[in-house]
Amino acid sequence: MDEAKNRKSEFVYNVGEISSIRSSLSLTVTEMAKILRVERQTIYAWIGGSFEPHPSNQSRLNKIHSIAKYWDTLSSLPVGNFVRQSYNNGKSLFDLLSDDVLDEKEIHNHLQLLSEDISQGKSSPKKQSKPSVRELAARHSSKVSENNDTIDWLTGKRIGLE
Repeated sequence: MDEAKNRKSEFVYNVGEISSIRSSLSLTVTEMAKILRVERQTIYAWIGGSFEPHPSNQSRLNKIHSIAKYWDTLSSLPVGNFVRQSYNNGKSLFDLLSDDVLDEKEIHNHLQLLSEDISQGKSSPKKQSKPSVRELAARHSSKVSENNDTIDWLTGKRIGLE
């Protein structure tokens, strides 16, 4: 009886876990959903308190929460864009958290590398923005004609000058 009670207490859900994970590991709701293998709406329902995770989800959630707490012992800063940076194994933290089986040793090693990079002042990787049409045209020695039409910002349509 005590064993069953202890097993049940292992899966006590705390709404703050998701917020803690997201802020420490710099994850979006979509990324959290992929990591936990649920829909985004499920994450929102857990955050809102209208549903609690199934025990199988709670087990993975607990593991990821312990990983986030481990990160908090390494750094007072969130992971930031480093969450998507690949290291020696060719995987990013997000990739490791998305694996079917969480290799906590490999994840901890990855977090230690991230911590060293941050403590050495390395800036987080920048998101590469997509080039504009003008930049692409310039690369290919093409010109984009100047268009001075007025655009209706509500509809997105050109307003003809009459």
